[in-house]
Amino acid sequence: MKRKVLFACMLLFCAVVLSACGAKVHTETTFQKDGSGKRITFLEIKKKDEGKINGGFSKLKQVLNENAPSCISVSQEESEDGKSEIFELKYDFKSIEDYKEKTELITGKSPDIQWDKLESGFSNSLRYTETISTRDLIEWMIRAVLDTELYTGSEDNLYELAENKVDFEEETVWTGSENPFFTVNSSFQLEKIAVYTTYDKTEEASKKIQLGFAYEDFILINIEKALEVLKRYSENFKVDRSCNGFSVTLNGQEEMKNFFLKASDGITEEELNWNNLNVEFESGVPAYFMDDRKESVFMQQFRVAEVYNFHNFLKEFSLATDKIEDYVLVPEDLEYKIANIKHVYDLTESEYYNYIGAYPVLDTYYMSFLGSESVTFREIEVRYEMDSNLTGTRQVSMTIEKGNRDVHRQEVVDFYGNREDKISCKEEGDILYLSFVKDFKVGTEEGELSFQPSEKKYLHKRQYRFADVFDINSFVELEEVPVKYVVSIPASFQLDNFYVQGEKFGKAGLKNLEQGERYEYELETSSQEEFAVVYLISAANILFYGIVIIILLLLLGTGGTVYFWLKKEKQTEEESGDWR
Repeated sequence: MKRKVLFACMLLFCAVVLSACGAKVHTETTFQKDGSGKRITFLEIKKKDEGKINGGFSKLKQVLNENAPSCISVSQEESEDGKSEIFELKYDFKSIEDYKEKTELITGKSPDIQWDKLESGFSNSLRYTETISTRDLIEWMIRAVLDTELYTGSEDNLYELAENKVDFEEETVWTGSENPFFTVNSSFQLEKIAVYTTYDKTEEASKKIQLGFAYEDFILINIEKALEVLKRYSENFKVDRSCNGFSVTLNGQEEMKNFFLKASDGITEEELNWNNLNVEFESGVPAYFMDDRKESVFMQQFRVAEVYNFHNFLKEFSLATDKIEDYVLVPEDLEYKIANIKHVYDLTESEYYNYIGAYPVLDTYYMSFLGSESVTFREIEVRYEMDSNLTGTRQVSMTIEKGNRDVHRQEVVDFYGNREDKISCKEEGDILYLSFVKDFKVGTEEGELSFQPSEKKYLHKRQYRFADVFDINSFVELEEVPVKYVVSIPASFQLDNFYVQGEKFGKAGLKNLEQGERYEYELETSSQEEFAVVYLISAANILFYGIVIIILLLLLGTGGTVYFWLKKEKQTEEESGDWR
């Protein structure tokens, strides 16, 4: 009881001393996101009251320096209006735990300070409360003033406690004279969104998406919770310290499509000029991707398109940028009919990416490329050459100009290495001469390139059927180019029927060549059409005529024998009559 009375008297006595000096006391506390900060207690005394302090302001500062806890620094400065002296009692802290320890050292109490952070991906909330008052913070000073008998003057009126203030990240979040408390909802500012897309001629495409934050924000992000958010869009997201953030690499359009079906919202035809994009899709789909790349020894076709946005994905963030950086690499050595990409803003050029720009974060992005490199087929001829002994060849001849496709003889030979045809390839500068030869003869197996015996049977002749349906695209895929077909047969053939493309001809429909020794038929048609030819020819049945000849010979022989026998019989009869 005596202690309580003594303590109350002490507070009253010190209050009188300070009030006699006209002192005003308040505190200002500043916190950063990481819990570091500073707290300053301000003691303001009018200059006109300096005489009421034994030893004046200099003695007061000496007493404060000598009695202040080790964590407190004391400084003195004049007020802006020059009418007062302000003493600052300041301590810094590196964290909330450091703040608690130093506050306990100053007050002699175990402080009830709550710093509760609720973290959710890329946004945080902070709730702060404490039970330490300004009076608690100046108790050591009151003791020092009492012990040194530093005061003079009237004991009327207690010193005045002014309004206190708390700042969080340079923004005032609380003012008052009671115990401070505040709640702050904050988000980490996404400062960079960059997309790096790479397409080469044959391999799968890749797209790297990079999300960058300010360093001071990045170090405060709860990585585990942030990745929980990002992995809802792709399991491949990871920390990327090169941008103080996160990144994901999507390999192939399937991974890209899966990501943007979640990240993008519905896009409509009205958003874009689809004619320039050369794409077709249903209005309202979240995203569109097309990859139609083809390659052979003679051509390379590159056709890709993308349409998407980040609308759904960016709802997870507080944005400090209004642009998405876009870097695109496509093959440079192609001839492009379409090269269309949404770049509204220019960016610094790059040695690696050939399309660089940026576009607003709320826009729908598009790109469409259609390019190719190919040889030029100057002449294509398919020639069927039949001989009188029912053998022959089919020869496919091509004259090829290389153009912008760097292809050489051995590559062509290797490309067609598995074909049954005999291959010949000759290279002369920028020209390739390529031919394929296939032999045919009388055959019995269906599907062979050969003369097949007809199902119709004749005693005096044998009929053979030759048929072929030819598609030049089985050798090389072509756009629409002319192809010349020639069918050449010996004039000695007994041609029963001749059909080309389903149309029936006779010998009158064939050209007479080489002094009547051969007949030819020519037709020029598109490479997109198949060529169909059917021949029905006849040949004498040698066995049949051999048998007929034998029979005739037998008949002639038998007739002669009978004739001579009858003649002899008649002669014998005549001789017998004379004898009689």
